[in-house]
Amino acid sequence: MHRGIDSLAYIVKKSFHLDPFSGCFLFCGSRKDRFKAPYWDGQGF
Repeated sequence: MHRGIDSLAYIVKKSFHLDPFSGCFLFCGSRKDRFKAPYWDGQGF
């Protein structure tokens, strides 16, 4: 999985029409053996 936090936040906002700062979102790669879960804690991801 090569996407960074900024790219994943952009996907949440533009593709799903959700606020990336409102919760935890899970992303997995094509092999589905790893995932990223960006979460806004009030100061940063």
